[in-house]
Amino acid sequence: MLGFDDYKKISKSTTLGEVRKQQSDMIMEATWDGDISTKTMYFFDYDHDPEPTKYKDLDMWKYEKLPMMRCKYLQGTYQSLDKDVVPFKLQMKPSQENVVPYYDEVFTNRYSATYPVGLYVILPNEKGVYEKWLVVAPADDKALQFPTYQILPCDYVLNWIYSNKKYSMCGCLRSQNSYILCAS
Repeated sequence: MLGFDDYKKISKSTTLGEVRKQQSDMIMEATWDGDISTKTMYFFDYDHDPEPTKYKDLDMWKYEKLPMMRCKYLQGTYQSLDKDVVPFKLQMKPSQENVVPYYDEVFTNRYSATYPVGLYVILPNEKGVYEKWLVVAPADDKALQFPTYQILPCDYVLNWIYSNKKYSMCGCLRSQNSYILCAS
């Protein structure tokens, strides 16, 4: 039977915590596609969006050449009357690398963004209809293991004029409740 010192030599880990993290990562990788929350998702930015003003019932034939990953779509909390719009979470495999070739140039170098923040993601809803979401922030950027990212459903087409040119793109409007619930 292997002792901890033998396992440390094999795994090149220095602490029991690192060994457990490696084991957890291996288990996560091996069971990834067995989880019902794992979905095929397509990632892109505004400049690579084949349907920039459409956010529901998307034509997947237009998106299938875009970078794709198998990610988990998670719901951490539920909507209630006294909360803002609830963000969902996206989780990537521990071994997942950046699949968007222009991300560093456009997002990291220009805005100091962390992959995949700022990208749109296409994923199917419970009826299999594809919808556009936006990766808005790390959900737990201090997490040492299994990081997740907040995603919000695109629910509005934003329009503006700049230098006499009209622009349109899908976005997320966050509603904040401004009423007070009173018990009588």
